[in-house]
Amino acid sequence: MHEPGGYKYDNLKLQSDKPTLYSDGRGGQSLCQFGPDQITIEESHAECSIKEFTEVVQTVLGGLVEDEIPPIFFQRVKIQCLSQVTHCHNSVELLAGKVSRAFGAIEPFERPPSMFGVRFRFPPVNVVDTQDDDDAEGEPGEEAIREAINQGRVEEKTGFVTLRLESYAKDRKRVWMEVAGAYPQFDEPLALADADKIIANIHNAYDFLTQNSKRFLDQFDTEEGN
Repeated sequence: MHEPGGYKYDNLKLQSDKPTLYSDGRGGQSLCQFGPDQITIEESHAECSIKEFTEVVQTVLGGLVEDEIPPIFFQRVKIQCLSQVTHCHNSVELLAGKVSRAFGAIEPFERPPSMFGVRFRFPPVNVVDTQDDDDAEGEPGEEAIREAINQGRVEEKTGFVTLRLESYAKDRKRVWMEVAGAYPQFDEPLALADADKIIANIHNAYDFLTQNSKRFLDQFDTEEGN
């Protein structure tokens, strides 16, 4: 990590169960931790771009020896960001009032919420067709989805995705957004030589947060009457 062109960590901690490289600065921390069955790479400062993070991952993976690293069966990617509310008064109005439409049913609490959030969980498939009857109404149930998957009537997506949208405590004009992607590789484990696939999973999670999730919010963050 200290070679020219590498990503330099300022500190090395060997006393813990997990040897850790880290640097403090820019309002956060850069961290690389080696556990008995996992490698954790984290950039927690707000200025970190997706380009910088993927370069860090490539540098760390490039410093490892293929024969010393077992197959990679599972990859997790977690990305957080903030989104500015444009037309709504604040993030509570956007999430509670428009996204979930919960404002009309808060009377039992006898007080309005100061914070609000929603959470989504997405499987790695998109069911293309679950019903033989074109006139059937409602969302497909688990049994119909399972049958469609068994019959191959699905569109494959990459990984499981959990999305959280919440009010940001420090500024209620912003929405705190987090995507957590889980990418199992049980059929074809990844190796260090598959760095491009590892980077692709990071971009997949990033795009889901900054593009898909932002487009979802923009549908509700509109001027009154639109």
